[in-house]
Amino acid sequence: MDQILHKFERETPYNNFCHFFEADQFPYEKLGGNCFYRARKLAEVLRVAGYKVKFILTEDQMHIGLIVTKNRQTFYIDSSLMQLEPANINTVLREDDISIMEALPVINGSPSQICIGHISNGRFSVQKSIPNGREGEYVLATNANGEVLYVYDIRDASSRFPDNIAKQVQGAVGLTELTLRLVQSRGNELRINRNVSSGVFQLVKIGGSKGSIRRTLQPIEVPIVMQSLSERLGLEIDDLIGYFHRAIVMARR
Repeated sequence: MDQILHKFERETPYNNFCHFFEADQFPYEKLGGNCFYRARKLAEVLRVAGYKVKFILTEDQMHIGLIVTKNRQTFYIDSSLMQLEPANINTVLREDDISIMEALPVINGSPSQICIGHISNGRFSVQKSIPNGREGEYVLATNANGEVLYVYDIRDASSRFPDNIAKQVQGAVGLTELTLRLVQSRGNELRINRNVSSGVFQLVKIGGSKGSIRRTLQPIEVPIVMQSLSERLGLEIDDLIGYFHRAIVMARR
């Protein structure tokens, strides 16, 4: 399963705006997608490989993970946290234990970590930490909603994809920033963000020896960065720029 996760992370980009294109069936497959899209795609891959897969929503129904079973072993996988190894959820729940799994990005040779802990009666929490550049020290990962902390109830796992809830969540979330994320060959995280209000692009690189680098792109730099990204994604540069333009127009409505 580790090889499947490694391959999936490197070949499937993350973005938080693909749902804008679903209603009119605008093609976006090469851009990847959000947590719901990635969970569904990874579930398809795992089922072909012989695993039994169930979907599990967080208690607030704003995020989704996978419960994967094979040979009487049950694992938790989050397709959006760049998880590199599955977490044995049997051990966590049965022994009231904590499991720490490796994830991307890798900073100064240290992988990020996903910590999974039992709360009570089948409820468990998932939290991600990223190396801060100093050996053995980590900081909690954050997203647009604050710290990355998810709470699940194993009894909520279902073999059916929650399509209606996915549409409700995606329709309810107001985006302030468009994000496209890729994993580079050495396990670094590369993001291109675009502020919905100002339209300004930001380039973010996380990993390697320099830790985190964030900088606002000048207008003259945008085509250069987009050209590099479009080659990686197998898209024409005009198409990639068009995706961001189309998404920002829809996000502003």
